[in-house]
Amino acid sequence: MSSIIYNSCLSSIFKSTIHFDTDRFKIMLVSSSYKPNKDHSKRSDVLGELPTGNGYNLGGLDVNVNIRNEVENNRINVNLGGVTWSNATITAGGAIYYKVGHGGRDNDDLICFVEFDKEASSVNSSFTITPSILRVQN
Repeated sequence: MSSIIYNSCLSSIFKSTIHFDTDRFKIMLVSSSYKPNKDHSKRSDVLGELPTGNGYNLGGLDVNVNIRNEVENNRINVNLGGVTWSNATITAGGAIYYKVGHGGRDNDDLICFVEFDKEASSVNSSFTITPSILRVQN
């Protein structure tokens, strides 16, 4: 499995323009045709999002994100929540977490791409993404 944190996300963290404790986040699904690129920065850069239909809506679902400071381990965890699409017929190669901006795809900031070990599918059943963690270790 190959997952990435987008370069723009790292930059936004250090510029304090992404706030994991107060901003709104979503997760969207992409087909295995999506070619991850660390230089993608906006949702409009992503080609290969699944189309609306069969239980999936363009843009994906809202997801809970929070920060946990592990002082004893000298690290901070950004907990990226999981979601479930119910009664869905979906085949996806990965998922992308993003911060919802104002004004649509051109203003939604990409956070990270999570590639699945293999294409994941559901047929008229639940399609679930388990939580992920971004960890900053000092």
